[in-house]
This record gives sequence, structure tokens and C-alpha cells, in this order.
Amino acid sequence: PVSHPIVYSREQLLALGNRRVLSEERPKIPTELQKEFNRLLAEAARQQNNVPGQDNLQGVAMCVICLNQPCICVLLDCGHVCCCHTCYQALPQQYCPICRQRIVRVLPLYQV
Repeated sequence: PVSHPIVYSREQLLALGNRRVLSEERPKIPTELQKEFNRLLAEAARQQNNVPGQDNLQGVAMCVICLNQPCICVLLDCGHVCCCHTCYQALPQQYCPICRQRIVRVLPLYQV
């Protein structure tokens, strides 16, 4: 008997990732296929985030605190653009999260 490697298509890999089953029920996937699965899963997530009709945030710096929202505050005097307004308001002390310089003033950043 000749053993053949298990080969999954992209759709099968994504279907395996979307199923919520116990790990004992999942088939054993070789390491190379697991890496390919993780790559395809990440690619699918990126494609879902780039839905047409929504603002495309590629190339926009993301908040260094929450990592979810775009940076929209210019912190002065240091000039860092590193956080969203929500995280700026939640700072326990008025110091830049990058350089720890005292924040004297905050300006909104408008990106066109």
C-alpha cells in the first residue's frame, strides 16, 4: 500500500477553520498544510476587512494603544501621531505614549 499525503483545497482549508468542532474531531494536518491554512485564513480576514464601500485603512497608522483605530491625534509639543482620540482621553497621565514628553496640546488629524 502506497501512502499519499493529504491534500486540501483552499476552500476545504477555510471550511476547516470556520467549523467550530472539538480538536479531537479535526483531522491531523501536516505542518506544511497547517502553515498554508494559517496563511489563507489571514488572507481571508484581510479580504473581509477590505470590503468595497468601506474606507480602506491601508497605509494609515493605527493607534499604538488599542491597535484598532487609526491615529487621529497630533500630540504637541513632541508632534507624535500615535493614538486615536478615545485612547488619548483614556491616558492616565498626559504624557506621549511614544517619547513620554508632556502633552501640552492635542490637534485633530484630518486625512483626505
